[in-house]
Amino acid sequence: MAVLCRNRVVHRSPLPLVNNKGGVAKTTTEWVRLFGGKRTSLVLDADAAGEQGVRDIALKFDRASLPIPRQVLLPPGQDLNDFFQWEGLEE
Repeated sequence: MAVLCRNRVVHRSPLPLVNNKGGVAKTTTEWVRLFGGKRTSLVLDADAAGEQGVRDIALKFDRASLPIPRQVLLPPGQDLNDFFQWEGLEE
C-alpha cells in the first residue's frame, strides 16, 4: 500500500507515504506507473487545490491504465499533518 500526499509530512506514519516534491502539476504518467500493482490512496489537502489535485492525479492513473486511487477525505481546511496531530501520531 502507498499513500500519496501533497505536502511534506512531519509526523511519523504507520503507512508508507509518498509525495511528489514538484507537486501535482509535475506528476507524470511515468511516475504514476510506479504504483502499478499497489493499493494506493490519495490524501491531499482538504481545500480547493487539493480537490483539483485529486482530479488531476486520478486522470493520470486512468491514462496509465491503473486503478484510480481511493481518496481519503479530511475535514475541511485540514492536511495530513493535522490528521496525525489529531490522532496522536505526532513526533
